[in-house]
Formats: sequence, C-alpha cells, structure tokens
Amino acid sequence: MDKTAGTAGGGAVPCDLDHLQGLIYDEQEYSPDKGLSREEILSLLEAFRRTYSSGNLQPWEVIVVQDPEKKRQIVGCTLDAFFRDSDEMRQTWIESAPVVLVILANLRRALSRFGEAGRDVAIQDVAAAVQNLRLSACQNGIASAWIREISAERITRLFSLGKHLLPVGLVTLGFPKNPEKAAMEFEGRPRLAINRFCRWA
Repeated sequence: MDKTAGTAGGGAVPCDLDHLQGLIYDEQEYSPDKGLSREEILSLLEAFRRTYSSGNLQPWEVIVVQDPEKKRQIVGCTLDAFFRDSDEMRQTWIESAPVVLVILANLRRALSRFGEAGRDVAIQDVAAAVQNLRLSACQNGIASAWIREISAERITRLFSLGKHLLPVGLVTLGFPKNPEKAAMEFEGRPRLAINRFCRWA
C-alpha cells in the first residue's frame, strides 16, 4: 500500500507519526460499497507482526473474519460499553465492517519465558501490536475500531480455541460510511494536560 500519503475520514493526511497518533478513533459505521483486498489486509498484518515484543516471543495470534454469518456470531460474544452482558446492547455495528480481526494472546509462549507474569506481558505486547496495525491503517485511509468489551469464554467456544489462547479483543477494519462525520471524531477531543498524569521523581 502507498506509504507516502493516506486519508483519515476522507481527508488526506501526511505520513507523520506525531500527526497520525492524533487521528486514531473508533469507527462504527463502515461503507458497504468498499471492502479491503487481501493485499491490504496482509499489509496491516505486516505492521502488526513487526511490533517489538518482550524476549521477541511475539505472543499473538490473529483470526481474520470476513464471513457475514461468522461476524454475526461474533456480535453475540460482545458486551456493552460498560462490560455488561446484555442481549439488547450487543455491538451489532460490528457486522458492517468488511473485516473483523479476533486478537489473541498466546499464553504458552509468554508463560514459558516469564512464568505467571507472562500473561500480563503477553497482553501488553498484543496491545502494542494492535496500535501499530491501527496506525498503518490510518495512514492508508482505512478506519478501525478496537473492541475490548467481549466475552473471552464465548470467543473461545466460537472458534474452538485451545486453553493457551486468550481472546484479548476485536479490531474492525473498513472505510468509513460517512467520511465527513468520521473526520470530526478526532477533532477537539479533550486530552489531559501532561501535568495531570505525569510526575517527575
């Protein structure tokens, strides 16, 4: 994919890391007219796998879902925005995304090196890889969302996962249905001043 320019919410953005970091937002309305090619998906997964990980263990696995019925089943594994289990508040908008990535932590790899601490290490490494993927997506005009409100137990059953695989979240990918609306999502979002969360020791 083109690494010299991209779009975010329909507007061109320079490939400047400082700028891109401020353009990440969670898209919930995807265009039904434009999907992602296999090449585009693989390019994003390349950004994911290049992420640094503790001990170079790369404690992650990803399931790429494009089948509409499987996406519908994934919706049944979601929780509401407050992590409550409610059939009325499932995140049905996920079905509109052309691609849904099921993000897994491979605990076997992490525990073998770090013992019980490996679980936390694996989740941290996976989250870093997701951010790399989302930055690459944004750079290329692909919108995304990072959903942590899931039932890990249901995801495990749905995909018949081994006990060593921990579902961490979902990433939706696609092009925004309303680019102009999407462009406003990241404008003017309040951010804490540095002195609100940082102290010098």
